[in-house]
Amino acid sequence: YCYLGIHFSLNGSFKFAMNELRKKALRSFFSLKRMLDTTALSTSTMMRLIDSLVKPVATYGCQIWLPATNIMAALAQPTSNRSNLAGVAAKDLLETTHLKMMKWVLSVHRKTNNNFCYGDTGRK
Repeated sequence: YCYLGIHFSLNGSFKFAMNELRKKALRSFFSLKRMLDTTALSTSTMMRLIDSLVKPVATYGCQIWLPATNIMAALAQPTSNRSNLAGVAAKDLLETTHLKMMKWVLSVHRKTNNNFCYGDTGRK
């Protein structure tokens, strides 16, 4: 069942909705990627374009589906159990999509260390 662009399932899971939003964000990213010349724009300008044109598509309805993510479940754990938070975030679909975009902006290989990408772009 789709209501206002968010897919609801009978069991209350938002996994399908998050996957559909990820696909829409990637579609938006690839259309942006087709139009941009990476040599003519700076890294900060390209990241601003992604934040303005792709991020709203990816985060549409996040007030509804964000509490169902693994990252929020890990944050709900006591402070002593949060040591695996980076591992949980690395497996998140939207975060891997974000990393894919950052690596394209930086023109680095897809297997480049994620911490380098975060540090070089100033992202958290």
